[in-house]
Amino acid sequence: MQRARRYGDELGLLLIDIDHFRLCNERFGRSGGDKALARLGRLLREELRQVDLAFRYGGEEFAVILPRCGGAALPRLAQRLRRRIAATELIIDGQPVRLTVSIGAAVHRQGLAAERFIREADRALCRAKALGRNRVVVAGVELRSAAPASSGRTHGLLRF
Repeated sequence: MQRARRYGDELGLLLIDIDHFRLCNERFGRSGGDKALARLGRLLREELRQVDLAFRYGGEEFAVILPRCGGAALPRLAQRLRRRIAATELIIDGQPVRLTVSIGAAVHRQGLAAERFIREADRALCRAKALGRNRVVVAGVELRSAAPASSGRTHGLLRF
């Protein structure tokens, strides 16, 4: 954040929560859940730039800090990650599993305290989950994206 403040760069934050992760743990046990978490971590490393920082942030949540990523780039990246995760088939105990995620995103603005920045992304994540999961909500941005053909739901980027 100091670098973003000093140079006036944009800084994006994604909070990513695995939808209904408890069911994965119940079905496959803790070791199956751990495999799913590890696979999601590898997938994030594959999809993100070297300068981006991804780490586990609680039980089934991940946080991603994205230097020089804001504006229209942040929602595009979040949607790309959401789609990639949903399209990835995991094999746990010989059984195919597909995970979906809800993503809350925020863009740091000059003068915004770190706690408020995180809180904005967290509120966006809670909104994504409340709206039905498997979607992205970006704090302060109002856009829409197409729903996956199979779900029949709208997975939009929504302002709250």
